Amino acid sequence: MNRPNVDQLGSVASFACAVHCALTGLALGVLSSAGLGFVGNPILEFLFIGSTVALGLWAVVRGYRLHHSWHPPVLFLCGIAMIFLAHKNEPGWVFSVLGGALLITFHWINQKLTRQCRA
Repeated sequence: MNRPNVDQLGSVASFACAVHCALTGLALGVLSSAGLGFVGNPILEFLFIGSTVALGLWAVVRGYRLHHSWHPPVLFLCGIAMIFLAHKNEPGWVFSVLGGALLITFHWINQKLTRQCRA
């Protein structure tokens, strides 16, 4: 049985989260008039953040057990911190997009280090 690649799943979730935040911050009025106002729904935001954190924690633990590098966990924590800063600062979407970019970078580096350890 193939194990799921948590870093690929996490990268997709982080990318979706970053796109969601950018759309919400930049074009919520336009999206609402186009019938896409659900993009700004707090429940959807909670689901994006929750899945991003859950997949990220899974990847941090799994990756660190293999490669013992602190670089990926630090990137993960910085990305999550940026997302939480986004909820306290204006313009929040900037922090969210930067946080999403850090999380995508975290998953990419974590996956690269994990592959090197398995080779």
